[in-house]
Amino acid sequence: MCGIIVAASASTCGSGLLDDMQRSLEKLRHRGPDGSGALVSSEEGGIMVSLGHTLLSIVGDNATQPITCSTKNRKYHLVHNGEVYNHRELRERILAEKWCSCTDFEAGSDSEVLLACLAHKGVDWTLENVRGMFAFVLVEIQGDSLVKIIMSRDPFGIKPLCYAISQGNVVISSEI
Repeated sequence: MCGIIVAASASTCGSGLLDDMQRSLEKLRHRGPDGSGALVSSEEGGIMVSLGHTLLSIVGDNATQPITCSTKNRKYHLVHNGEVYNHRELRERILAEKWCSCTDFEAGSDSEVLLACLAHKGVDWTLENVRGMFAFVLVEIQGDSLVKIIMSRDPFGIKPLCYAISQGNVVISSEI
């Protein structure tokens, strides 16, 4: 059980966003006592995006999130809760087919494999091929613009993922 939180705001008052994220992560600490991480974007197309994660380490030694992957023209940020059961076979396939290099798998975590699948094969392919219990939020950026925010859960909905939309702000979290 990990804790994830993502906030996106069209507001330009992002100076307190990191402090807000740190307070939110403290409230999620019971979901992941092994560590935490936060990322606050610069203004991407006028939208501030922050991602946070509390870690309960199951797969991988140093799987601090959010994690980032860049392709030729896009950047992806991921927070993930759960476990990808077939991450080893997917990692082997990724390396054999040269989607990306082995340096993208520094921590040995299933989250790195999930992000590589999402960035290089897309959401539909990933959800058809990944086996496990999970919830994740993927933020996709192209240049200086936010392309999309995707939230997803495994087919059985084992891991919680809640969201709220209010006054142009979006908040996604593993609990209310």
